Amino acid sequence: MEPRSKYMHEMKTYQKFLNESRTIAIKSKKTALDIIAKYAPWYDPYNCVTPLYRGLDNYEKINYRLTNPKKSYREPSNDAANYQQLIMDENPSWKDYPKRGYSVIGTTSDKIAGLYGGDDYNAVFRLIPLKENSLFGVCPKADIWTSFPKLCDFYSEICELFNNYEDFDIESISDWSDFLKDEIIHNIQPDYNELETKINAFYINDDIQSRISPDLKNKIAKAGGLFNYTVKLMEPKLNKFKLINYNLTSVIYNISNVFDNREVWTSAECLMVKESLLH
Repeated sequence: MEPRSKYMHEMKTYQKFLNESRTIAIKSKKTALDIIAKYAPWYDPYNCVTPLYRGLDNYEKINYRLTNPKKSYREPSNDAANYQQLIMDENPSWKDYPKRGYSVIGTTSDKIAGLYGGDDYNAVFRLIPLKENSLFGVCPKADIWTSFPKLCDFYSEICELFNNYEDFDIESISDWSDFLKDEIIHNIQPDYNELETKINAFYINDDIQSRISPDLKNKIAKAGGLFNYTVKLMEPKLNKFKLINYNLTSVIYNISNVFDNREVWTSAECLMVKESLLH
């Protein structure tokens, strides 16, 4: 896909994610505090240990939004998200976490939210679940893409077996996806079972068997195949993901460290209030 075509495809997908079926603008002249009191009366924006944020391209200049992520599936913004999202949503090791495909994504950083809103602070929204103690998944890093280092290290070893990838370091889920697309999946959008079949079929191929080291063979054999080993390397406990019931006293990250930001997600209904209205 040409760069501009890929960009347009991703923008259309992003706009689909923001469609009215899951995100509804609240047209009101009420103040931000009135809106919060109406929809999320438990929440105090000025006495919250860990505020959460979401960046939106706010072309409509709307101050408030309601979102119900369970109403429609969140299409990944690009192919990179799909393989990771399939595993996180379907594998039993993630069963206690909100489904990424039916979640709203947020961050503990207003600056990061501003980047996702087109680098415009006016597009930064405070993300507030309607109910106190709503369930949130918390990434170990500021972005889901860099939250699986063990998976990336393992597939970097796999890449060394291929001439086209021998100098290719997999540093993120996006890099991992590129490798899967080119060498294993071949640009199809599989369901969970197809993904498992494709990855395992790739591994038992005679060509890969002749290249892989005994040490890697042993690791994969103990796990019961390449797909199972991949899933094992993505387990939430191994990668230090957390589940929290979000409330005013929730401590999600090291607040004293300005670089320690986290991506979060939830399937709970949420209110979004433009951050600038709270200052």
